[in-house]
Amino acid sequence: MNLGNVYLKTQQPDSAIVYYTLAKHLSRSGTDTILKSNIYRSLALAYFKMGKNKKALYYLNQVPATHQANYDYKSFYLVAMIFIQLDKPDSARYYLNRIKEPYEMAPDYYLLWQTLYEKEGDFKKALYYANKITAAKDSLNRRKLVICFAGMEKKYTYKRLLSSIQKLIIKNNTRMILFLVTLSVLSLVIIIFILWRYRIKKRELTSKKKLGENGKKLAEMEKENKKLLELQVKIHNILLINIEQYRKNSIKRPNTADANSHNISPILNTTFHEEIIACMDFIYQDISKKLKEHNPLLTEHDILICCLLLADFDNGKIATILNIQIDSINKHRHRLRSKLRMQNSDHFIDFLRKL
Repeated sequence: MNLGNVYLKTQQPDSAIVYYTLAKHLSRSGTDTILKSNIYRSLALAYFKMGKNKKALYYLNQVPATHQANYDYKSFYLVAMIFIQLDKPDSARYYLNRIKEPYEMAPDYYLLWQTLYEKEGDFKKALYYANKITAAKDSLNRRKLVICFAGMEKKYTYKRLLSSIQKLIIKNNTRMILFLVTLSVLSLVIIIFILWRYRIKKRELTSKKKLGENGKKLAEMEKENKKLLELQVKIHNILLINIEQYRKNSIKRPNTADANSHNISPILNTTFHEEIIACMDFIYQDISKKLKEHNPLLTEHDILICCLLLADFDNGKIATILNIQIDSINKHRHRLRSKLRMQNSDHFIDFLRKL
């Protein structure tokens, strides 16, 4: 599939079809409907780019229903696009109306409506959908910015920082630079605020008579400030490491036209794994040691998954990070419940937080 995607991206659909066809044969014995949906839809797109619309429609008819709207709607979108090319507006309109929510493909979805009405000579409706294209693009951009700044307002929760940075990198380098500048300025403001608090506290301490008690309070305050600074530096370092990692991945794995084009490359990076465990140890008071004490047979992989769950990563994101299937995550969670001797009524995340 990846080889086919690269050939399709480089405008070599005939070579892409060779590898997509091989993927189709290899997937026959499997039961993964999402994978099969991607394969048949990619084959249809390759034939469409070669101008073989009937062949493209044949493979789109072979796409299995996934019962996941995002995947099924993309199939409807491709069918509608082909019918517009074949000058069959009624058929195209039927499939466009089956798309209840266009999600991220909203601009392209409205563009098909605009093209359809232009072919029919209804320029008033064509202009209406042209405006919706602009509104959809603006809405996507605003949503990404809201997610980014919401993450910063909640003390740079690692999950939201990572999600925001991923979206900004995928969008464009300009937004990534803007985010880094904003983060640096905010870090500087925090440091200045901490120094200001330190000076105020020091002046208060010099005015008191009991130097011993005041010295102890000052030491505790310095320790607290040091932890805050260390946490800030650690989060900043994690941010820079992951930005570099994703920049490399974006070069090695270019965006493709298939359903996986919106996914993020898996993080097979031991530095990232160590950092997420370190952050969870800081927040939940050495949770990795507590887990090991609870059951010495737990592996590093078990502890990593527990930390990812504590950081509010869902099964889909954990599967992407570890480059495994979602079913494997569900099975691993079941085995972890047995290892941790959890009751059926125990909620997994609540159990970890109470350790």
